[in-house]
Amino acid sequence: MGPNPTPPPAPRPSPAPGSGGSSRALPATRSTGHSAALEAAADRFLSVSASSPDQRRLVHPPPLPRDESGLDRVRTLAARRAWVDVLAVSADLLNLPAGPYARWHRELCQEVEGEGQEQEQEQEQEQEQDQQEQEQEAREVQAQAGTCELLRLRLSALLRLRRHADLAKEVERLNLLDGYDIDGGGELGSGLPVWVDVALIIMAGSSLLYTDPGDPDRSLDALSLLREVVSGGEAAARRAGGGGGGGGVDGAPPNTTAAVAVPLSRYLNRIDVAVCNAHMRKREWRLALSALDTIYGNLDGGVRLEMERRIAGRDVASEDCAQALRWLERALTGAARIEVRSRQGWIFLQTGSLDGAERMFALAERELASVTNALREAEAFATEFGSSAGAGADPAPTLARELAEIAMVQQAPARVLVNAGLLGLARQDYEAGMSSFEGAMGQLQAVHSGEDSAAPRYRDEEEMAATLGLVPGGDGGPTLISHCLNNLALCALYKCRYTDAVNMMESLVREGPSLFLTERLAFNLCTLYELGSDAPASDRKKRVLQVISKRFFLHDIGSECFRVSA
Repeated sequence: MGPNPTPPPAPRPSPAPGSGGSSRALPATRSTGHSAALEAAADRFLSVSASSPDQRRLVHPPPLPRDESGLDRVRTLAARRAWVDVLAVSADLLNLPAGPYARWHRELCQEVEGEGQEQEQEQEQEQEQDQQEQEQEAREVQAQAGTCELLRLRLSALLRLRRHADLAKEVERLNLLDGYDIDGGGELGSGLPVWVDVALIIMAGSSLLYTDPGDPDRSLDALSLLREVVSGGEAAARRAGGGGGGGGVDGAPPNTTAAVAVPLSRYLNRIDVAVCNAHMRKREWRLALSALDTIYGNLDGGVRLEMERRIAGRDVASEDCAQALRWLERALTGAARIEVRSRQGWIFLQTGSLDGAERMFALAERELASVTNALREAEAFATEFGSSAGAGADPAPTLARELAEIAMVQQAPARVLVNAGLLGLARQDYEAGMSSFEGAMGQLQAVHSGEDSAAPRYRDEEEMAATLGLVPGGDGGPTLISHCLNNLALCALYKCRYTDAVNMMESLVREGPSLFLTERLAFNLCTLYELGSDAPASDRKKRVLQVISKRFFLHDIGSECFRVSA
């Protein structure tokens, strides 16, 4: 792999998210001179600083780390939204015969190996067991987890590229739903290897909303059957395995060992989040609210599980660690409640119930003080500890610093402001709405360092799938930044503050295209260009934005978002 990702290929899907349809090619460049002029215009656009005209901005993406390879390289590509390269590099890793993932990939695809090869592997395994059995088992567990992560990233890439037909083929190729008879009789099967991450199966079930949009009930059937397995404990595991005995830990399938398996009951919240999303797509608002109520009731248990995950293998017996864990519990609980109440408020807005939305948003805001106080105290402790001599190996300051890096905790203040902005927009108080959205964008910018804006760090969206179950951004959907910018543009249109909105959006693009130049920002900014400029000037500005998107390898922004003519 070279120092930079490859540019996206010419063909790109054209429909808006969720609409289906055919794809078309990107508009052809008119001439070499015209292309050079656009590149120069993109340089000038990115070089301007909102605070100081002399301050140079990043005009090209930083090169990929040269000492990086394997799964780490795929993570970096995903963080930079180079989804076409994610598919290419992950395919190479999964199919590399001598690599750590090929064996497990073949097992998942149910590719049977030859008898001679099986005997050879058995002999090698016997020798390895005699020499270093524990180390071999640890490597296998790590390879299995890496295989699952690579496959999750592949499904995410296909979803973000809106390659829904390919997404359906990938799920079928991996046999991810073979263990659950969705279309006939509703029987529970056990067709998947026991090491497969439940989060991967949930993604496969949720993908049916996009690959088979005409029949959203298939997705709900798949998720409901999976929930029955997960929540049914040992009895469901015996049914899944077709017999009694041999059940795994806490409802895990047969043959699952405690060293490999995460108790399946931990995934209930994650399944309920996916079920809620499916109900919302079907506009079944009451059922979606009911699913969120169930999630809210399980949050305390989810927080405890998340804390257990974070302290695993650490000595947390000190008083400082106990205090850090209290901060972690307060912040996680408050942020999770804000997330769930906010989603419920959004549903009430969809139904036109402003009073219901205001009630939910008020409940969310009530939790904010506990989050901000815990964050402030944890940051002060980490700063003081870091400046002390002889810090030692106490994990307390590390736990305190990690608290500030949890995406859901970081976004809690901004989410409350977004809620206020949505309520103002619904009440046609566009000035208040715009003020709230601008404040939310300020909060989101504050949590990203300049380096993070230039080259965003990788965040595993399914990191908390087995605990709290809440996914920041919502299963490949628009992020909170996208929500802010989309509604900020609407408020600007209603208030005739075209220039303010354009300046803010352009400043975000300059600050970090990989982070802030989203599909929605591109579409809204290009729309504002059309409203505020004549046709030639508007077309040029839109093409400059498109050049920036290509330069930073933002593969998830389709050509239709730039509203340019061929």
